[in-house]
Amino acid sequence: MNNTVTAIAISPDGIYAGGTFTTAGGAAANRVARWDGTAWNSLGNGTTNGVGGNVNALLPVSPTEVYAGGTFTTAGAVAANRIARFDGTSWSALGSGLSGVTSPSAVALADDGVYLYAAGAFTNAGGTLVSGIARWDGTAWTSLGSGLARPVTGGTDTIAGTGSALALNGNDLYAVGLFTLAGGKVSSVIAHWNGQSVFAPPAVMRLAIGAASGGQFQFRVTASSGVTYVVETSADLSTWQPVVTNGTSPLNVFDANLNSNPHRFYRARQTP
Repeated sequence: MNNTVTAIAISPDGIYAGGTFTTAGGAAANRVARWDGTAWNSLGNGTTNGVGGNVNALLPVSPTEVYAGGTFTTAGAVAANRIARFDGTSWSALGSGLSGVTSPSAVALADDGVYLYAAGAFTNAGGTLVSGIARWDGTAWTSLGSGLARPVTGGTDTIAGTGSALALNGNDLYAVGLFTLAGGKVSSVIAHWNGQSVFAPPAVMRLAIGAASGGQFQFRVTASSGVTYVVETSADLSTWQPVVTNGTSPLNVFDANLNSNPHRFYRARQTP
């Protein structure tokens, strides 16, 4: 290349390289090229415009299909803001791409077979407000919660953070970059996302010690905020009957059937 290589990726059809170069092996190749084992090949007209039109990230997803991210605004002859797809023949945009800051860029890409994830410096993905990270489902962009953020220097406000690398392990997506918050949670420089999991603490439910009087048993149930539950009773720890359904915390429970069984057991169970 006649200039810097900033991204490299391996695919069954060769090695892809991206960067600031305009030739590869002496042939014209605007910021992106493929080595087929014998020679360098351009990917159409490559990427141009933007802040240098550079390619900072490459991600092959099939033997002939590759995604590119960077600072470019044109891929081939197509308007493509900072991210585009090459299908082996031509370039296409991913919606209206990434934008929203002074010098937008995509610097990291990952794909789990369902979503394409992009991280970098941007606050808008396809018209959706995001913060340094977003995902593409083949049709539209969506945010990953409230995204990545960092404090304004010398102040208490926050601005969008910047994702600089992504890694996938099953459904777990890991991001690193310039941020101190991820999804509103303190997470300095590195964070973990899983769209199928809830990272909130598990619900906590407690039955306070009760008292029996006149054939009636009374006790109190408390639970984590937002949790609904059912209180059930049993005489044999096998068959359970509800005393209270869809309760919310705190709740005083009264059971007037204390004398109908020689033994009485109680439990609280979270409900959807």
